[in-house]
Amino acid sequence: YFPFVGTAWFYLKPLMLDLGFETSRVAQIVGVGGGLIAAVSSLVAASLARRVGLRQAVPAGAWLGFVALSALALAAAFHPPAPALIAAVACVAAAMGYIAALAFGLTMHFARKSAAATDYGLQSSLFSLSRLLVPALGGLLLDRGGHVALLASLAVAMLGVYVLCRWKARDLP
Repeated sequence: YFPFVGTAWFYLKPLMLDLGFETSRVAQIVGVGGGLIAAVSSLVAASLARRVGLRQAVPAGAWLGFVALSALALAAAFHPPAPALIAAVACVAAAMGYIAALAFGLTMHFARKSAAATDYGLQSSLFSLSRLLVPALGGLLLDRGGHVALLASLAVAMLGVYVLCRWKARDLP
C-alpha cells in the first residue's frame, strides 16, 4: 500500500533536479510544502476513515496513489511548466500522507488483542522491509529505464494495489 508512493517520493528530488529545479527550491517544495501537505492529508485520511469506514477509505487511498503516480509519470515524460510539476508533487505528497496514516491504522486494526505487540512488530517489520526493497529495486529500474519507466511502473503497481484493495475491502469495517 505504501512502498510504491514512498519510492516515488524517495526519487522525486533527483527528478526535480534533472528537470532543472535548483536545490534550494527542491528543498522548499518537497521538504516544506510536501511535508505540510502530507501531514494535512494524514489528518484527512483519519477523519475520512472514521466517517465512511475503512471499506471505502482504503481503496480511495490506493486510487489516490495511482492517480498521483500517474500524474508524476506524465510530468516526467512531458516536462510541463513548473506549476504543473509542483501540482504532481503535491498529489504525491497528499497520497503519501493519506496512505501512511491508513497503513498504520490497518496495522493496528489487524493486530490481535491477545498478541497486539507481536502482530504490530511483525507487520511493522514487513512494512520496513518493503520500504527498503522497493526503492532498491526502483533504483535498478531508474538506472536502466529512467524516471518515466520507474514512475510508470510504480503507477501500474499501485493500480494493482487498488484492485486488490477493492477486492479485499469487504473484509474491512
